[in-house]
Amino acid sequence: MSTVTSLQTKIHEVDWPLYSCDDHLDMWALPPDLWSSRLGPADRERGPRVVDRNGVPTWIVGDSVLGISGSPTSGAHSALSRGGLADDGLRPSKPELRLVDMDRDGLYVSVIYGPAVLGLPIADSVLKAACWRAWN
Repeated sequence: MSTVTSLQTKIHEVDWPLYSCDDHLDMWALPPDLWSSRLGPADRERGPRVVDRNGVPTWIVGDSVLGISGSPTSGAHSALSRGGLADDGLRPSKPELRLVDMDRDGLYVSVIYGPAVLGLPIADSVLKAACWRAWN
């Protein structure tokens, strides 16, 4: 004899604002002009920038590769794809789209941290500090 049990998900409405306190904006999702538009003239040429490397937009600083730019999340298995939302790889860094996503998710505030895995691997401490100031 078998018994079939039905599982139901209950969604509870809350009457307080939801805060997301651990969001990350990784290198691949950063606006390509983040540092070129925010660093002062003395640091702009040395700061991180996006260049074309064999048809792939790539973040570099000096001779170091920091990663690709504008990489969409993992295809059909991403939450964006499952939700029917366009993902050009830069969606998280577009304020107007981030606000739409936050509204859809019921978020009131989002605390966003910078590139966490690599940080900013810049040897020049003065340039690195300027880049973090430009980030903020």
